[in-house]
Amino acid sequence: MSPDLAQNLDELLDRSLRSKLKEMADELAGSLREECSTLLDSAAEQARTEARAEAESSSGDAVDSLAESARRIRSAQAVTEIAAALVESAAGYCGRAALFIHRGDRALGFRAAGAVSPEMQLEFQKLSVEVASAPAIEQVMNRLESRECSGDEGELGGEIAALLQLSPEDRVLLLPVALRDKVLAVLYLDPRGHEGEQQPVQTSAIEILVALTEAWIEAVGNRRKLAAA
Repeated sequence: MSPDLAQNLDELLDRSLRSKLKEMADELAGSLREECSTLLDSAAEQARTEARAEAESSSGDAVDSLAESARRIRSAQAVTEIAAALVESAAGYCGRAALFIHRGDRALGFRAAGAVSPEMQLEFQKLSVEVASAPAIEQVMNRLESRECSGDEGELGGEIAALLQLSPEDRVLLLPVALRDKVLAVLYLDPRGHEGEQQPVQTSAIEILVALTEAWIEAVGNRRKLAAA
């Protein structure tokens, strides 16, 4: 075989081999792309399924928790028991909850719950301050509307701010507990959980509990009036 013919055959075989290898590589790449796409689609669908299941589970747990809180309030048959049930239930939807009773021109500490030490609880129940000394609480009582404020002494008064260990950077929510146009108490809420962990205030859930508390206090009062008639 002449050298030229041998060279031509080598070049032909080389081109044929390269073409075949390229064809095989293209087929393999296409197959891999298809498999990867299938795997990604499957993983995405699994992630969506797990996310839906988690959301449904979380939603179901929230409904169950709220229903349990409602049952606790409705099982109380005295105003003080209803108020205590409200505070304890509200603490499940924030870091700390506390209730100030409105009596004349004073705000009295009734009960605190959540991330509260026994010592703080005891001191809170001894608390008695002039409403005027806590402008944010006074505004809630006068306007029958909720109020978000800071933990500054100028908002809640020095005695309350010191007892609850608040700073101007803290944010708190105050909700009125009213019977018709009379504020019976003010519910205090903040996100400070145990060991400084933040537990966001779930306002909507707590507002439902407050509305139920107001209705139940009125129902219990009317029941007693009918029984005494």
